Amino acid sequence: MASKEEKMSEREALNQAHYHQAVRFADNFAKDEKAEFLQETNERNAFEQSHILQKNTQNAPLTKKGIGLLALVLAGCIVFYWQTNRLQTVNAGSQAFSEFQQQQSESDSTTRNERYILNLQNKLRENPNDGDLWFELAQAYALDNDFESALICYHNAEKVLGQTAAILGGKATVEYYRHKHQITPEVSALIDKALAKDANESASRLLLATDAFLRNDFKQAIEQWEQVLNSENQAIDRRELIKSINMAKQRLNTAE
Repeated sequence: MASKEEKMSEREALNQAHYHQAVRFADNFAKDEKAEFLQETNERNAFEQSHILQKNTQNAPLTKKGIGLLALVLAGCIVFYWQTNRLQTVNAGSQAFSEFQQQQSESDSTTRNERYILNLQNKLRENPNDGDLWFELAQAYALDNDFESALICYHNAEKVLGQTAAILGGKATVEYYRHKHQITPEVSALIDKALAKDANESASRLLLATDAFLRNDFKQAIEQWEQVLNSENQAIDRRELIKSINMAKQRLNTAE
């Protein structure tokens, strides 16, 4: 059975994977909606990371207090209050309201994605042979965790555009999450094909990094994330990618 620390490590990795997926997907929105979507995505990511940090601090054994204090320096006074149990007192009246606001933000974001899906569907009714639209719709379904629909759309995009590296990487990502974070032989084959066509294909590299992190292979995770970072892909949030790399480095140092 996985320890609490391992479960939190998995949650961190999956949160970052979902964040990078959402950032890539944001390029499909118009300028104003993209800015609003990215703001909500950043807020959700910060909210999730704060909960992870709080639980890591709460559950940390005394023998790792030095490691916990290093994280607290980076987190600042908020986590200091959490560690000394003052945060619960100070925020007792506002915590429920904050979580309500977060849930509302997530609901609004989900509604926006659903509207975007409907918009793409309408466009495809007018032009069912537009491979780029099928690709965008696949990404939208994947972000909505509708993996079956995403695969159908990737298949339709492939019929029009051929087996591009981006489509193969997208299919690999969907299959990975559809099979509960497992690199199946099919997923592995899709990744190999994608990287053979484009060694810097970001979806495949991010997927390999996430899977390596979940397996506690932090060195491999760092290598994959750094390759994405060095590819200078404009669709990637470099700041969050660097945070992921630093998180893996911290885990690696702790393991050693």
